[in-house]
Amino acid sequence: MRPANFLLLASLCVNALLFASASDESCAGPLVQLSVGLSSTTQDGSGSESVFYGVLASFGSFLNETEERAPSQVALFKPVDACSPLEGTIPDGSAVLVERGGCTFLDKASHVQAAGGVAMLMYNNVSGCANMGYDVNDTRAQTVTLAAVSISRHEAQQILQLLEEAGPGQLEVELDRVNERTLDPGFVLLWLMAVGTVVAGSLWAGHDHSQRKKGGRSRGGGDSVSQAGGINPEESVDITINFAIAFVCIASLVLVLMFFFLSKAVFYILLVFFCIAAAQATTVVLAFFLRLVVSPSLANQTSHVPLIGYCPTLDMISAPISIAICVVWVIWRNSDWSWLLQDFLGVSLMLLVLRTLKLNSVKVASVLLSLLFVYDVFWVFLEPLIFGGESVMVVVAKGGSSQEFLPMLLRVPRLVYRELGGYSMLGYGDVILPGILVAYTRRLDIDLHLPSCSFGNYFIPTCLGYCAGLMLTYCALLFSWFGDQGQPALLYLVPCTLGTVFLIAYLRKEVQVLWHSSNKQYNLIDDDGHDRSE
Repeated sequence: MRPANFLLLASLCVNALLFASASDESCAGPLVQLSVGLSSTTQDGSGSESVFYGVLASFGSFLNETEERAPSQVALFKPVDACSPLEGTIPDGSAVLVERGGCTFLDKASHVQAAGGVAMLMYNNVSGCANMGYDVNDTRAQTVTLAAVSISRHEAQQILQLLEEAGPGQLEVELDRVNERTLDPGFVLLWLMAVGTVVAGSLWAGHDHSQRKKGGRSRGGGDSVSQAGGINPEESVDITINFAIAFVCIASLVLVLMFFFLSKAVFYILLVFFCIAAAQATTVVLAFFLRLVVSPSLANQTSHVPLIGYCPTLDMISAPISIAICVVWVIWRNSDWSWLLQDFLGVSLMLLVLRTLKLNSVKVASVLLSLLFVYDVFWVFLEPLIFGGESVMVVVAKGGSSQEFLPMLLRVPRLVYRELGGYSMLGYGDVILPGILVAYTRRLDIDLHLPSCSFGNYFIPTCLGYCAGLMLTYCALLFSWFGDQGQPALLYLVPCTLGTVFLIAYLRKEVQVLWHSSNKQYNLIDDDGHDRSE
C-alpha cells in the first residue's frame, strides 16, 4: 500500500471516530430571556428594558408556565464565585450574579439558595456561555429549586454596568422561558456543506471510474486516468467485510483512549496529523480544478523537484497554497473566523477520501454501515445511560481536557442568539461513511449504464436520502427528540441512504444482483448492456 493510501486510511479511522452531530457545544439547553430594567418602585417611565439570553441548567427550576414569578432584584455578593456561603444579607427573591469556576455548579446554586436567592445568573469566566451540568450521584440536585441560568461573560459585563448605573437594589430582572424553536441559519450552512461534499465527492469518484473504464477499453486494460487528473487504480482502496469489522473495533478502542488520554500533547499530535493529510488533500483538489481551466499541455506537464523527482506542475503550484492555508489556520485556529479555513481543509480531505475509498457491493456496505449505526447509537445514547455522565463521543468531539476544538469536525458558529456563543458541529464520519455509499451508487449507475439525470438510477435517490437523513438529524436537535445532548447522525443517515438503495434495488428486482456482485463484475457489461465474459 502506498504511503498516501495509508495516510488516507489512518485519516478515515481518526476522523470517523466522531459521528455525533452536536449542536452549540458551548451552551445548549432550554433558552431563557432575561429582561433587565429599573425597579418598578423607582422607574419614572422613561427607562427601557435591556434583553439578554441564557440557558437553563440541567437542575433547578425549568421556569414552567404554571410557575408564578415576579421580577427579581439583581444582586452581587461576595464571594463572587459563590463557592462558600454568601456574605451579607440578601433580599428575598434576589437573582444573584455568580462567576464560573472554583467549585461545582451545584455548590454555587446551593449557597445562593441557602442565602435566599430565587435565581442564580452564572456567567462564564471566559468568552461564550457554559453548560451547567451535575454529577448524577449528587443528591443535592433534587433539593435545588431556584432557576439556574447560564449567561455569557459579555452579557454579564453589560448587566454589571447597568447595576452600577442604577445603584444597589434598583435593578430587576424577569426570567421567561423561550419556548419557540428557532432554526439557526448555521444549521442550513452546515447542511449545504455536508450535502455538497457528498455529491461532489461522489461525482469525482464517478468521473475517475468512467475514465478508468474508457482507458481500460482503449488501452487493453491500461490506465489513462492519472494523466487526465484522475486516480490510478493502485491508489484506490477497496473496503472489504474484514476491513469494516476491524474498522469499527479499532474506532471504539481509539475513542476510549482519546477520552481518557486526550491532552494538549495528544491534541498537537492530532493537529500535525490533520495538517499533513489536509495539505495533501487540498493540493490534489486544487490541482484537479486547475486542470479544468488550463490548457491540456500545462495539465500534463511535469517539473523536476530536487530530492523528490518529477512531479506534475499543477501539483507544485497547488502545494504551496495548501500549505499556506494550513499554516494560517494552525496559527489562528482559535479566532472567530478560523472555522472557515477548518471547514475548507476538512471538505478537501473528505473529497479525497470519498474519491479514494471504494465499496464494491451492497453486502459490504450493509455490514459497514450497520456496524457503524450500532457504534454511533451506543456511544451517544447507550454509553451515558450505562456508565453515567456525558457521552464519550460528545466529550471527545469537544476536545476533552485539551480545551481545543478537534480538527475533525465541520463547524459553523451560532448565527441566532450569537451572544451565547457556540457552534453547530458535524463529524467528518457523518459525511464520509454515508458518502462512500453514495459514491458507490454513482459508479453503479455508470456500470449499469443508467441515465445520469434521472430518478430511475441509484445515485440521485440516494443523494436525496442523505439530504433527508441530515434534515432528520437537525430536527432531532431542534426539537430535542432524545434530550439536549448531541445526536447520533447515523441513526437517521443509515436508514435513509442504505434503505433507499435496497428500496430501489427491490423495485428494479436487482437485490440479489447487487448483494452478490461487485464493481468488477459490473465492468464486464459493455456499453450495449451485453456481458463481455460470455
